Amino acid sequence: MRFLITLSPNPGKTFLPYSYQYALSGVIYKKLALADEQYASFLHERGYSQIESNKHFKLFTYSNLKGDFCIEHNSLRLQSKELSFQLSCYMPKFAEHLIKGVFINQEVSIGGVGATARFVVQQVSLLPNPTPIDDSLHTVILKPISPLVVGEKNERGYYNYLSPLDANFIPLLKNNLREKIRAIGGDPTSDRLEVGLNLFPDRLRSRLVTIKENTQEESKVRGFYGFELVVKGTGKVINILMDCGLGMLNGMGFGSVEVKNS
Repeated sequence: MRFLITLSPNPGKTFLPYSYQYALSGVIYKKLALADEQYASFLHERGYSQIESNKHFKLFTYSNLKGDFCIEHNSLRLQSKELSFQLSCYMPKFAEHLIKGVFINQEVSIGGVGATARFVVQQVSLLPNPTPIDDSLHTVILKPISPLVVGEKNERGYYNYLSPLDANFIPLLKNNLREKIRAIGGDPTSDRLEVGLNLFPDRLRSRLVTIKENTQEESKVRGFYGFELVVKGTGKVINILMDCGLGMLNGMGFGSVEVKNS
């Protein structure tokens, strides 16, 4: 399920941290906690996993914030009267708690190093499914609406973040999706998944995002956008893909995608 969430800022100047993904993730967890503390803790501490694997997946993601911004005082200053973002989630239970969490307390605060902003939730709209949820094959063109992260571990145990130009980008992306599908119980149609790239060298961009800034756990993650993915698969798999997000660190706001308008 996918939602479009629209926020309006409180009166006065509105500043957001440049790396706001982690702060926005905290808002989502807090809203979940308002609805159901046990379920929020499950997502935050564990998530969904394969029985034979120690990998855990949150199975939700969210887009970049959409609004008019300028850079001021090392922060993002909002210049529009509202902003919005898409929030996607696989499990219906998550969706139920999301709605409750958002509407029980309609004020949200997004803050981090150097900037904190308060907003009022104006609207939460359920978005249509990209395809029917069926076993028929469909082809869609997807574009990232938040940086998409694909990485492979090096000999030191750290991730090298790959560009879509790297030969391992698509194989690792497909493997990550299949692992997510196995974590939710498996879908035999996932083997029919095909993923290709539409690359535009003049549009390809990357973004380096700081997570847990100015703490001992600070890390930097690089994701890419400005390209398209041509995905062929069953309606079931395509909907799972869009609900969960593509690539790594979806619960931190990476790998959110939408269907390209024709």
